[in-house]
Amino acid sequence: MLNLKHISLAALFVLTTGITGCNSTPNNTSNNSIEEGKTQILSKIGSYNTAGAYGVTLSSDGTKAYVADWNDGLIIVDINDPAHPTKLGSTPIAGKTNDVTISSDGTKAYLVDGNDGLIIVDITDPTHPTKLGSYDATADAQLLVLSSDSTKAYIADGKDGLVIVDITNSTHPTKLGSYDTAGKSWGVTISSDETKACVGDSTNGLVIIDITDPTHPTKLGSYDTDGLSTSVALSSDDTKAYVADGLNGLVIVDISDPAHPTKLGSYDTAGNANAVTLSSDGTKAYISDGYKDGLVIVDISDPAHPTKLNSHDTAGSVWDVTLSSDGTKAYVADYRGDGLVIIDGMQFASNDSNKKDNNQTTE
Repeated sequence: MLNLKHISLAALFVLTTGITGCNSTPNNTSNNSIEEGKTQILSKIGSYNTAGAYGVTLSSDGTKAYVADWNDGLIIVDINDPAHPTKLGSTPIAGKTNDVTISSDGTKAYLVDGNDGLIIVDITDPTHPTKLGSYDATADAQLLVLSSDSTKAYIADGKDGLVIVDITNSTHPTKLGSYDTAGKSWGVTISSDETKACVGDSTNGLVIIDITDPTHPTKLGSYDTDGLSTSVALSSDDTKAYVADGLNGLVIVDISDPAHPTKLGSYDTAGNANAVTLSSDGTKAYISDGYKDGLVIVDISDPAHPTKLNSHDTAGSVWDVTLSSDGTKAYVADYRGDGLVIIDGMQFASNDSNKKDNNQTTE
């Protein structure tokens, strides 16, 4: 089965490198600061080389990283020493692994595979993860999110839209319902009250779906962005959606009225915005920006006028990012680069100190 993310990677790499006139000068390219005279310092402190890293998430205690590797399935990495991360264990997946998330009790990993759909893995012993069960989504599973009680998985399933799966029985997950969006669903997140799903629906933009009844999800509204929507993050009050919109960068949408979402602002990154995650205080967006800028950090404290704070370019193409619980480290999935990359130095320093050592901002 065809993997849409891989196609988009190849095609968009050509676009971002070959058609430089269209996207070579994004808005607000200077490193802005939240505090006057201060700039964020970013530096790579360690990596574990998995050539096909596509997705990453952390254990609740922050000691392990779970990497969805497009070539090698699930890889579990010990990150107690971030300068020297080491492999604990792995389990191969037959297809191409796109994303991973962990159950609320930390005993199971849920992966989506472009060929085989949902895969559930027992990670109780991280040195010997074992497959428990699977659900064969019929299209091209890209990303997933779990309900807070880990009984349901919400899957962005390409041309089949949003698919909701009952995962109460890990060995025999079953489909509850689905909503066939107009585009190709590449990303999904759910509201804090778990009544709405926000889907990044490629050329169809942002789609908001009522999931109150998981057996009969229904569309509430949509906002058609200008790019290819691949990932969505929500503000803590669920009134704003932050959309990774491909070559269109970051788009911020007011969803306080889900039937009539409206654009608040945008920031055009230099590369291809693949994924977005937010800081715990909701003032910064961390964007996975493909081959161009790697990890891009944007100040979103004023959603009408987001501005770039800094970026850290990796060796490959950044497809995903997650943050440590204290927000001081970013864990990046660097496809065809350094695999799992750990970026430190999320603190702020004066511009004077940056002038003394400009090498601190890049690796």
